[in-house]
Amino acid sequence: MNNHSKEYLKNIYKKMLKEKIEKDVEIAHLNRILELNKILNFSLELDELLLNFSSFLYTIIPFKSIIFYIDENNIYDIVHINDDFSLLKREKSLNFIEKQIKIDFLNNINKDNCYLDYLILKLEQKKDSPLFFIKHRENCFDTETTNLIENFIKIINPYIKNVLNYQKINDLSNIDSLTNLYNRRFFFDYIEKRNSKNYSIILADIDYFKKINDTYGHQTGDEILKIISKEFQTHFRDNDIICRYGGEEFLIYLEHTSLETALNIANRIRETIENLNYNNINFTISMGVAVNDIKKHSNIDDVIKSADIALYIAKNSGRNRVCYYNLTE
Repeated sequence: MNNHSKEYLKNIYKKMLKEKIEKDVEIAHLNRILELNKILNFSLELDELLLNFSSFLYTIIPFKSIIFYIDENNIYDIVHINDDFSLLKREKSLNFIEKQIKIDFLNNINKDNCYLDYLILKLEQKKDSPLFFIKHRENCFDTETTNLIENFIKIINPYIKNVLNYQKINDLSNIDSLTNLYNRRFFFDYIEKRNSKNYSIILADIDYFKKINDTYGHQTGDEILKIISKEFQTHFRDNDIICRYGGEEFLIYLEHTSLETALNIANRIRETIENLNYNNINFTISMGVAVNDIKKHSNIDDVIKSADIALYIAKNSGRNRVCYYNLTE
């Protein structure tokens, strides 16, 4: 065999080897896609979906952290996942992103590139599309790595849409249609899942609400319910749960809140509502406060009963006031 033939065979071998490597890489990539789809198929909640996606991505591209951002009607939802997966942090403020990434977020929201040590990727090329911020362990992303991440993000995009749609439908079943507050069913389901021992309960009732309905009509009563509900949503923290308990009554769950703090919060809201009006109609609320005491309360129903007694005291003491009750009284 002459040298020319040897060189020809050598080139054929190199070509075949290159094609095999490329095919192996393609098969490996397809297997990864199948694996990712299998993982994502079983996720019905956004936190779970993002955590599963991050765990998968980490096996291929070790990262320092991932921040997922979505803005729906100016309601921000931010999930932050670190590389040890022990922290799944949910935020509601853009300040969190600006602090983490050290950029003016609003001025950089449309960038599809690497800013400092974060890779910023959109799920879709739309103005309000959800964003991924991915921080590399080595603070660098080459083109190949970026393309790989983009491919995986294209896969997760429809899953995120499905989960968000599922959550919207689920939320509708948990929300009181008139006040936009949670309903009783969700309230008690949530408390049962929390299984916390350190919390306060506020039970609120609109004063003379029947008289308002009888005098001005139920439509006016509905508008006043909406105004008060909106005020409640303004004053409480994200982890506080407010529900329409029934009719003109509201139930508020305050986790890790002392009696003194709960009383201060209740009085602040009462004073705010006292100064509101609808079509020159003034209205007030009375509130009963109780704190869980594991020595005296066997469950949340007992705490609500204490708050109900406190509310009864407030009503019989002239209304438009906040009272508390504990079982030693």
